[in-house]
Amino acid sequence: MLDNKNTKIGGAEFKNIKDSNVNIGSVNTSVTAKGDVVGGDKITHYYFHSEVVQASPPLSYEPETIVIPEGSFIMGSDYGEPNEAPQHCVELLQYRIGKYPVTNWQYVEFTRQTGRVVDSALLWDGNRPAQDKLNHPVTGVTWYEAVAYCEWLSEQTGRRYILPSEAQWEKAARTIDGRLYPWGNDWQKDRCNTSEEFTAVDAFPVQNDYGCFDMVGNAREWTTTLWGESPQMPDPKFSSKWQNDGRDNLNAPKTTRRIYRGGRLENFIDYRCSLRGAYLPDKSGPKRDRHSFRVVLLPI
Repeated sequence: MLDNKNTKIGGAEFKNIKDSNVNIGSVNTSVTAKGDVVGGDKITHYYFHSEVVQASPPLSYEPETIVIPEGSFIMGSDYGEPNEAPQHCVELLQYRIGKYPVTNWQYVEFTRQTGRVVDSALLWDGNRPAQDKLNHPVTGVTWYEAVAYCEWLSEQTGRRYILPSEAQWEKAARTIDGRLYPWGNDWQKDRCNTSEEFTAVDAFPVQNDYGCFDMVGNAREWTTTLWGESPQMPDPKFSSKWQNDGRDNLNAPKTTRRIYRGGRLENFIDYRCSLRGAYLPDKSGPKRDRHSFRVVLLPI
């Protein structure tokens, strides 16, 4: 028993636990915020309205994550590409997202244990990163490989890792006020990588108040969200305002493109947080813009 509002269970730290009733099968119990928090080998209680805070990663290759608070944010744009409209408000529960994209160094253990290789010039023999690229985003990753990494990491850690939805990615990049870029409405070239070469994930300053790096610039990042089969415009059923309507179905056919966000582009206006793109999930991206990803950590 831990008589404390702050406790760590299974590598995650729980703060500000609220009074609640928990019903798990035949187990019906009540937890008081000022009382005991119970964790055991058979049953661990998680609290829907508690703040879930990742403790220091116990595995050296586990990505660091930061809290994106519950609430609404402005998504999309009425003044960008047609597929960004309409601008609208989206309500999301609290979640945690990778502070950085997954790096070569973090990904290499996955390749060692699973035998997968990466289609990227940054990995000189398919499974071993060049020493000077260890802190670069892993690139040349298909959507299926990114999902497999999240599943593998979940098994390794006992925590639930997934790819972000498009809405989760945009909120983490944009915060809540509809700004053009992660840092505000004015273009600042020194805030992100716009060069032909990938850079370390921490080579540029933190991009917003949440503490995220590399949301724009550097590598493109996969999301779970479906786009459709056409490369130009999303399928009409996925082009409306974002909602939890099955557009993040992990079992869609491989002919259905998945949305990616971020990356390096030719025009500064295309570094907007609302810019969208899509690619086939079994492809790793064009030569200049190999795909990467970051993780979302959910309560179990």
